[in-house]
Amino acid sequence: WSIGGSDYSLYNIYGGYTSDSSPVESKTVIFKSGNVNSVYGGYSEGGDVTGNIVVITGGTVRGIVAGGYWNGSDFGSGEQRENKVIISGGNLSAADVYGYGSSSSPHSNNTLQIENSVTISKIYNFENINFVLPTITGDKTLLSLANLAFSVTGKKVGVNLGENANSDLNTYEITLADKFSGNFDVTYYDKNDNATGYVEKFNLTSAGAMKLGEGAEMHVVSDLTTYAGELLGKQDTLYVDSGKTLTFNSGTLEKKIKGACNLIFAGDVTTNASYIATTGTNTVNSGKTLTFNGG
Repeated sequence: WSIGGSDYSLYNIYGGYTSDSSPVESKTVIFKSGNVNSVYGGYSEGGDVTGNIVVITGGTVRGIVAGGYWNGSDFGSGEQRENKVIISGGNLSAADVYGYGSSSSPHSNNTLQIENSVTISKIYNFENINFVLPTITGDKTLLSLANLAFSVTGKKVGVNLGENANSDLNTYEITLADKFSGNFDVTYYDKNDNATGYVEKFNLTSAGAMKLGEGAEMHVVSDLTTYAGELLGKQDTLYVDSGKTLTFNSGTLEKKIKGACNLIFAGDVTTNASYIATTGTNTVNSGKTLTFNGG
């Protein structure tokens, strides 16, 4: 279904609906404009609800947005798996957004994906939270929660950096979500959804802002080749996992590097002696210069 341009503010939209134990699978609703009460990718009173998608690009939803929703009944316990809600626009400030419905049925791998700035009343029942960054030209907040914080402990969180350079992301204040809490890791991906090697650790003991590059620690978890001035994150220390190799092509290194890792300076690099605190092997390639400014 692809819907837009009308006022259905008293009505619900279903990609698929069953009132018995029949499954609802692989349905998609794209909502572009207009007004509706609620939007469900898949809804069942008793059957499995799997692989359904809701895409919101505009319009107003005042009730519920749900990728999949099992409501619970006498028909049995349907599974709620791999449903997805993708939001890039629209007015959802009065809407509650769900990955799945009742927690009394089995559920797994349900995903919320935020692709631009949006305000949502509340979010519930997601195992995965993904952010896809638009082009960043200034400070930006993606997900604003109007009425209730969301605990991210135990969730899988990913950020696709899109076309943005790390230096730009380090310059601006990028608030991915304004009311998250918990201990969780964020894995960063490039525009093609390949892992960049960066994982950021957050420890939000109370509801607060989750800001890109301002978590408790930034880690490099795989071999990485980059420029010294293009390291992701605003932290003054970068932690590199044991046995991994960080290669700098050139540039000025402003961060302290820690870990039982290997550093390779493949180009001319300027740094400060106090910034190198590794216990692995440090190598300056032939003909290249590592310059210490002091310290």
